[in-house]
Amino acid sequence: MAFDGTEGGPIALAAAGVMTKAWRLSNPTQTKAVFMGRDIIEQLLNPKNIMGIRIYFAEDATGKNTVVLAGALTNEDDVTTLVANFGNLCPSDCSAANPLNS
Repeated sequence: MAFDGTEGGPIALAAAGVMTKAWRLSNPTQTKAVFMGRDIIEQLLNPKNIMGIRIYFAEDATGKNTVVLAGALTNEDDVTTLVANFGNLCPSDCSAANPLNS
């Protein structure tokens, strides 16, 4: 199979809320979310042959859950010349209460 850039899709907020609540209940002291800014996302997507972003679950040096992002090619390989981390973790940088985080 090859990536074509159409992978993924919308999900109903209620369904997403059920999924994120399950995570929070199973991992009450862990990271709820990671915010990555537009600039780094655009850098990851900039090469024309990038079909999307692969998101790796990771743990930082303090033991908190985080993510590492890498662009992915049509052949499903990661592009490792630029990878991203150091997003803002929630908590402490969280959205106002909504079904995804409360």
